[in-house]
Amino acid sequence: MRTGRSPGLDVSGDGRGCNEVYGQFSVNQIEAAASGAITVLDATYTQRCENAAAPTLKGVVRYRAHPLSYAYTSDPGDCVGQGAARTHHGATSTFSLRPYGDGVQYEVSGKREDGTALLTPPDGEQFVAGHTYRAQRGHAVSVAGLDVSGDGRGCDTVSGELKVTKLARGDDGATRAFAATFVQHCEGGGPALRGTIHYDA
Repeated sequence: MRTGRSPGLDVSGDGRGCNEVYGQFSVNQIEAAASGAITVLDATYTQRCENAAAPTLKGVVRYRAHPLSYAYTSDPGDCVGQGAARTHHGATSTFSLRPYGDGVQYEVSGKREDGTALLTPPDGEQFVAGHTYRAQRGHAVSVAGLDVSGDGRGCDTVSGELKVTKLARGDDGATRAFAATFVQHCEGGGPALRGTIHYDA
């Protein structure tokens, strides 16, 4: 029941519901049209009927939600990831995708860290879904551009690999959905940063 500053929650089905609700919910993504109508929603909830100690009903509500995530594992000695492993989702982080030359700039912020990936196709090419590219910092002929940084830490030189797993463009040709995996080595070293990116894909 919505009272004071407490929001409301009421999940029912097949004619069954609660007279009194105890629970909580989290909104991971939400967007609305100018009219106020909800156009995107990703939420999770926990509900108990009649008293706070009752058995729980847990669920997920998704409506046109964008798949958004960034996950990485970093070897000890990798300067960007500092040997850590972390996964970002809509519940914890914000994401953006924008044009960067012929490629994309992907950004994530959450869990007390910020990250950026600059990804560009080889000279004279466009990214193709399903293709694996040899990569370096700054694209060249037959070599994709790969530059992943985080919290002010980045590479002067990069060697590695970039695989575009999903790609969708709008009518204007701009990339609107993108997913990829990457392996990045800084300064010719052995330690690697390995990651997976999803933006609306």
